[in-house]
Amino acid sequence: MYKKVKKILCIVCMLVIMMPARGRAEESSSELGNEEMRRLNLIKEAYLKMDKFYFKEITQKSVGNLFYRCQFIMISLLRNLDADYMANLDKLTYSTINMIVNALKDPTDEYSKFIHKDYLSRVIREQLKSKFAGIGIEVEKKDMLFFVSKVYEESSAFEEGVLKGDQLLAINEESVVDLELTDIEKRLKIPSGELVELTLLRQDENIPYHVTLICRIIVIPSVSSHYYEEKQVGSIQISKFRDLTGEEFKTALDDLRTQPLVGLIIDLRGNSGGDETQALAISSLFLDDNSLVVYFLKRDIGRTEEKTKGEPLDFPYPVVILVNKGTASSSEIFSGAMKYYDKAILVGANTKGQGSLKNTVSLSDGSALFLITSRTYLPNDETFDEKGIAPHFIVEGGEAQLEKAFEIIKEKITVHEI
Repeated sequence: MYKKVKKILCIVCMLVIMMPARGRAEESSSELGNEEMRRLNLIKEAYLKMDKFYFKEITQKSVGNLFYRCQFIMISLLRNLDADYMANLDKLTYSTINMIVNALKDPTDEYSKFIHKDYLSRVIREQLKSKFAGIGIEVEKKDMLFFVSKVYEESSAFEEGVLKGDQLLAINEESVVDLELTDIEKRLKIPSGELVELTLLRQDENIPYHVTLICRIIVIPSVSSHYYEEKQVGSIQISKFRDLTGEEFKTALDDLRTQPLVGLIIDLRGNSGGDETQALAISSLFLDDNSLVVYFLKRDIGRTEEKTKGEPLDFPYPVVILVNKGTASSSEIFSGAMKYYDKAILVGANTKGQGSLKNTVSLSDGSALFLITSRTYLPNDETFDEKGIAPHFIVEGGEAQLEKAFEIIKEKITVHEI
């Protein structure tokens, strides 16, 4: 077994760096079984897709760095030959793919990463999906124990009183001891309408409690609204751009317009971005048809433009957008376009400066690479990447920012009346 694993590891090093010795790697790999070859091909696939889709061309220096990391993984795994062979093979495969992304990506890139197939649905759901089927909890592992890390509102878990921090002891009366996090997630991923029983232990308590949870559709709203009656100002907060954010925003805006309205505040503070198509959809409510909102520069196809579609709403009221250092990505696309076309006044702090287009690149085993595939540019041909977008008025403090927005709306109304 030692020689076989060592041969696999050596082949991995040669495959992922695509050096001239590839012919010798292929000759040696012919002696391996189907499982080994399948994993080697997956590693090769990950490298080729990173090389094809990443927004920056992979340099020779990065490939050299990758080679040394391969050697590190090889040494680490050879020290664990007493463990299960297939488990080691899986560990080698996914460790190597993860290493490929980390070794070849730009040092300033905080986004690009490898996502294992067992975690992919959860990651995508957290990022973009507005609704999904589940019991309503996320679980994390700490010091060999499992804890509830998140409870979704309006879920079965929320209604049954499960709290963040509760320790998970058993699923359907079977202990979770010796299980991995992937095993936990598989057992909690049940069809809609089915039940699962959990045994949990609350912090600072000694007696476990039991809950029976049902899997059902959970909605994660990304938009909330408020009407300030005394000021006749509407406010819409977008927590994240998800797949239904545009529809939610339009519904909230229509509801506010049934009230006496003199201005609108759009709160993007702490909005880390998300689905850029939804930022485009909301831009289309305010900007003229076919207005350039953003364009992307990709290595392989050059410039790709995104423009508004359809006639905008008849919206004569002043608009103020609240931003801060947590306003990023798609939030910057929307606020930057609104600023460029003089459709809104920005108040708050400089935005984060995350000007890059991110895509999910699928792998054949069901896993994926999350990669930055291009840089983002506003209609003024400037990228906000790393520098952010400066507001018209820099104001510190949440309440002070809100008061400044009221002040701006009042001033614009007064000027309009004169």
